[in-house]
Amino acid sequence: MLQRSTAVKILFCLVIIAALIYGGWEARRFFPYPTALARFDIENWQTWEFHDYFNLDPNTISVVVEGGRLTNLDMQPMFIQGDINFTANFVREYIDPFMFWDEGAGVIFVSDDESVSRLSPTLYEGRPWVSLSWMQERYTNFSIEHLPKYNIIVVENLEESEGVIATVNRQTHVRYRPDSTAFITYTLNRGDVLTAFYISNDFIRVRTGDGLLGIFCWMM
Repeated sequence: MLQRSTAVKILFCLVIIAALIYGGWEARRFFPYPTALARFDIENWQTWEFHDYFNLDPNTISVVVEGGRLTNLDMQPMFIQGDINFTANFVREYIDPFMFWDEGAGVIFVSDDESVSRLSPTLYEGRPWVSLSWMQERYTNFSIEHLPKYNIIVVENLEESEGVIATVNRQTHVRYRPDSTAFITYTLNRGDVLTAFYISNDFIRVRTGDGLLGIFCWMM
């Protein structure tokens, strides 16, 4: 009887110890990640929300062109007259290098192999703007999609895209930097579809279905 009582006590203690270890391990997710842990290369399990990480107003539209985030504030789109509009400079830089803004005539000229057409842009803050809906109709060789969850517009050249569509085969984390101690931007689950860029021996730059960019590290 005494031996059985001792065994029960030992088992109880082992259960308590295991629970404390597991609880402490899981608690890392809910407390600020200490920089001291990074010195020992201990994996960071915490997510840092996209807008907070980049100090962005959630109402501000972010733009992702292929595998990069647009940081030029002069080219940021905005809502004008109930529609998302882009500056003519953005269109010329990333979509149509032959677009021409005739300031004297107040019109934009766009051309293709067969014709030249004129567009009367929206003038705002002294600059010409064109609507997202017009761009989607005009440039059918591009995917220009507004993803509302994170207020991101993804622009992708359908004919010359550098990205590869892939399906995730296990749960994994996408991080802001190619480092296991970097904060998580998004957690992917089995079956999620993403676009992969810049494949190397150790990591892939990816774009999630919601438009978020990050790094998936092979070694994690």
